[in-house]
Amino acid sequence: MIQSQSKMDYYSNYTDVHQIRSWIQNQSLLVKIWLTIFFAGLTGLFSQFRIYLPWTPIPLTLQTVAVVISGLVLGKYFGLFSQILYLLIGFLGVPWFANQQGGYEIFLGPTAGYLIGFLFASFLSGWFSEKLSKKKTNPRLFLVVMLLINFIAIYTPGLIYLYLWFSIGNSMIISLVNLFLMGFIPFIIGDIIKIAIITIVHSNMSNDW
Repeated sequence: MIQSQSKMDYYSNYTDVHQIRSWIQNQSLLVKIWLTIFFAGLTGLFSQFRIYLPWTPIPLTLQTVAVVISGLVLGKYFGLFSQILYLLIGFLGVPWFANQQGGYEIFLGPTAGYLIGFLFASFLSGWFSEKLSKKKTNPRLFLVVMLLINFIAIYTPGLIYLYLWFSIGNSMIISLVNLFLMGFIPFIIGDIIKIAIITIVHSNMSNDW
């Protein structure tokens, strides 16, 4: 009985997210492809929930939720593939970027760096989730690491490209303060809230609070 209870405690350390990903890993390639398409579409859907601020060309969206979840659920490779597919289909003209835009012109605009950052964020969130798949998840550690992944993976290429877009594309040299005011600071609170919600759901699913 004690041994049986220990096994139950051990398996209770696995979150539903990890169980879902384990199920996905055992599926056929066709199922994995369909799930990859689903998360690409989910990212496109979440991009339509956007708010434009008057002082920046970068909108507030829910995309980062889909990006992070794609990695957590699909793992690092298929999470990455879902975001590659999202960008590729949008590049080909499907209007599922923010504000129902599509086409290669988006990759010449101010948001291109953030879109590229989605690739890094989905891969790293998947990598981190896989590392946690066989151990009990500390929600505080999960929150901190996911915030780091979100801010570093998405905003580093986003800010670099935004600066180049102003300086090269528009012949405008902007200060670092203005760059951060347009491309980073307005999004901090919203991203913290989004990642915190993901963490709460993840932790409640694993009964780890």
